[in-house]
Amino acid sequence: MTDESEADPIISIAAHSKAPKNRFNVDAFHQPGVTSPDNLAADGAHFLEQDVSSFDAPFFGITAEEAKAMDPQARMLLESSYEALENAGLSVESVADTDTGCYVGCFTRDYHEMLMGDAESSPKYAVTGTGLSLLSNRLSWYYDLKGPSMTLDTACSSSLVGLHLACQSLRTGESKMAMVCGANLLLAPSFGIWLSKLNMLSSEGLSRSFAEGVSGYGRGEGIATVILKPLADALRDGDTVRAVIKGTGVNQDGSFLPIPPLLY
Repeated sequence: MTDESEADPIISIAAHSKAPKNRFNVDAFHQPGVTSPDNLAADGAHFLEQDVSSFDAPFFGITAEEAKAMDPQARMLLESSYEALENAGLSVESVADTDTGCYVGCFTRDYHEMLMGDAESSPKYAVTGTGLSLLSNRLSWYYDLKGPSMTLDTACSSSLVGLHLACQSLRTGESKMAMVCGANLLLAPSFGIWLSKLNMLSSEGLSRSFAEGVSGYGRGEGIATVILKPLADALRDGDTVRAVIKGTGVNQDGSFLPIPPLLY
């Protein structure tokens, strides 16, 4: 038997590290044990090991000037979506000019805030390169997709809500296929500091749901894409089927407080 307090960190620490030096100097924003409003609660999170600044812009027909203004999340979504199509056995040519929807879940805008802090020195294409709506629309444009295209921000559930909307679009026949993506990169300390002010972040930088002594949650990075199609269509077309979605749903818990009296 293993005590829960011993077992939880073993799972949580996987892929966990101190903020990489090439992101930001975390030591300038984090002091252990300090709870002041301007202190980052944790100096670590679940960071991707790869260099998130690297990007093969010519492969996607993007100039160097445009690439440096693009949010790394947008760059990596292009790569992730291309790999997802490859994994599904679909060529770029086969999805062009089709009723394929594109749904991207994302609620952080670190790169946008970094570039917009100084309009005079920001790159020429900063306003389009960092636009949240452009995360999905750039994919739809690049692959010539004609279905719905939207970026969703419902906080931590963003990509799951995107998955639900994609399934609904397939069920109604609005789309014949769908590309669903999720993106989150931790490029600056500011958002983490805002969360720390609300006591939402764990001082360990780890998520240990339902364990004793939990002080908050741990942040993490990820870029992912899945390609969806009605099962009957996928079997008819001889597509590679990795999984079957039985059902999806979206709701809100509402308020736990009694309805306040109306004020006149």
